[in-house]
Amino acid sequence: MNMFKLSEAPSIPPREYLIEGLIYKGEISLLYGPSGSGKSAIIEDMFTRAAAGLAVGGLQAVELDVYWFATENPHEHLRRVANMDAQLTKISKTHGQHYLTFEQLTLVGDGARNRMASLADLLRQQDEGRPQVV
Repeated sequence: MNMFKLSEAPSIPPREYLIEGLIYKGEISLLYGPSGSGKSAIIEDMFTRAAAGLAVGGLQAVELDVYWFATENPHEHLRRVANMDAQLTKISKTHGQHYLTFEQLTLVGDGARNRMASLADLLRQQDEGRPQVV
């Protein structure tokens, strides 16, 4: 760990946004709330719009590739993402990719390190030059 005096602090580079003022490249974001409050629908809408290169709630977004790992009802998740994607691509000139799986991604417990390494390998293999969101 490096320590420095405030008066000698290095300049802080600007953060690169994926969704302006909301989601930033290289950072972890969390949306939480009670069950049934619409968290999944909000996330699906946000990142389907961003993948299509469209604004999200009036905020500028960067076209990106989205990796979806459903932790609940994967069939309903796939249906919603596919419906939104079909509607939004009609009004968008650009389009990122959606990658889906019915396998559950567990980030803790036995084998978590190996699962994360496998995920990192997958993201490197699928890199098409656009930012990626999991």
